[in-house]
Amino acid sequence: MVKWHSAFASHWVYCTGEVLAGARFYPSLETEEGPCGISVVSSPSHASQPIRLIFWLTFMNARQRLWISSSYFIPDGRLREAVVGRAKAGVDVRVLVPGNHTDAIPVQAAGRGYYEELLAAGVRIFEYEPSMMHAKTVVVDGAWSLVGSANLDERSMDLNEENMVGIGDPHFAQAIEQGFEADLKRSCEIQLDEWRKRSLRSKCFERVCTGLIEQH
Repeated sequence: MVKWHSAFASHWVYCTGEVLAGARFYPSLETEEGPCGISVVSSPSHASQPIRLIFWLTFMNARQRLWISSSYFIPDGRLREAVVGRAKAGVDVRVLVPGNHTDAIPVQAAGRGYYEELLAAGVRIFEYEPSMMHAKTVVVDGAWSLVGSANLDERSMDLNEENMVGIGDPHFAQAIEQGFEADLKRSCEIQLDEWRKRSLRSKCFERVCTGLIEQH
């Protein structure tokens, strides 16, 4: 039933600009009906940008924990505002991204250009060290999860054919959290004070890459 609700809501937001959310339109995750889920498909022809919308709604509804993993992490201003707002509200916000093992150095540099803003707000950022990381997950409050093909970058939001699945199931969310915590043990946490001491060359490179990607 939730998938039918979601299909209607995607057309409704396209036609009216109104987002249908909350218990009035969707059943509680604590009902006895079992897990529920939605599939969100996006392509360049979707003016409503459903992938961006499902990320934003998920972030904004976090009350205790918001754990994000993304292989290419360049959130736009609205998504950064949501993440920063949740962290300032006391939500445990953690972001896991690739470290030095990456196949897109300019993309990584552009994402790093936002670290200081996020760290200053209380977001915890971890860079995965053993190898390249291609995980794309979000888990909220041990109850709601997003998994799929979309990264938190403009290509996934506007250009690529992407599919994200939202799953309301505490057991599934727990499995995602356990995997996330295991990956954190093999990651390096970025500390704000140390990050501010990085070289001028690195800062300039990040600024250039961020500017180019924003223009793109």
